Amino acid sequence: GWELSWLIWLSLFIFLCAMWCVTGSLLLTLFIDLIAFLLLMYVIMNWPWLQRKFIFTNWLLQAMQADLGLEQPERFGLVGGVNRKIGQLGCWYVEIPSSQTVVVYCHGSSGTRGSDYRVELVNYLSQQLHCSVYSFDYRGYADSLLDVSEMSQVSVVADARKIIHMARLEHSTSKIVLYGHSLGAGVVCQAAYQLSEEGLPLDQIVLEAPFVSVADWAYDYYLIVRIMNVVPGFRGFPWRFTDILQAKDIIGKLRNVLILSAEDDTVTLSSHGARLHALCPGSTFHLATKGGHNHLIQQESVKRAIAQHLEPR
Repeated sequence: GWELSWLIWLSLFIFLCAMWCVTGSLLLTLFIDLIAFLLLMYVIMNWPWLQRKFIFTNWLLQAMQADLGLEQPERFGLVGGVNRKIGQLGCWYVEIPSSQTVVVYCHGSSGTRGSDYRVELVNYLSQQLHCSVYSFDYRGYADSLLDVSEMSQVSVVADARKIIHMARLEHSTSKIVLYGHSLGAGVVCQAAYQLSEEGLPLDQIVLEAPFVSVADWAYDYYLIVRIMNVVPGFRGFPWRFTDILQAKDIIGKLRNVLILSAEDDTVTLSSHGARLHALCPGSTFHLATKGGHNHLIQQESVKRAIAQHLEPR
């Protein structure tokens, strides 16, 4: 999101200044920068490995994630949780023995399961709604140790399915809810669709700050993408990415879906949630006035919407 946006603009500014110092001519500098920029965009458009670096941004904070102390979830404010390894995936698990509802939480593109707003959500689900919760990190994030080079749409969906499989093994008689935030909402849609096609549908789904697809999100969020989309040879630029976690073509096949968006979300516009709601018959769309991209759970209306959605049916 914002970290990558600032990194792109800072890199362009530094390159512009460097070229100006070398050439001594502003016009020549702008011409060289334009050629370099178009070349970079061409490389991004045709190189899936680099595309994935823009989508899965764990590498931006990787050095800071090396030793976070995630094996002690209480340090992050998690109530009643334990740290586990499910395969190679780091996971926090909160068990509510009397609960008949289990939530698998898929987080967004940056940070870890220890991010404060993610902990706040898990605490609400477990302590207020009495759901058992699995909150995990995808491979390459935090202490999930699978080879980072393997990261792709296929891999993050496979990671989510691994946790869902474990939840079903350990809670065979419970209702399984898949909850995704931002990029995690795209992961949820893909995983839920695959399981539905295999005759193993999820009981309920919650999509918080979801996007129609990574490509549609990038078009709305990055000015560069909108500019490139009108340049001959680059039209349809973001839709040529290979890992766009597209939800709009599959969400209509999902059931029992709650979609949460905020009017003041400047990262993923609420129009994405509205579009997904229109494409998903029987879904519920809750539009909060505040909450931004990461703090919807602090809104009482959102808490009520989640509680109502997870009520026994």
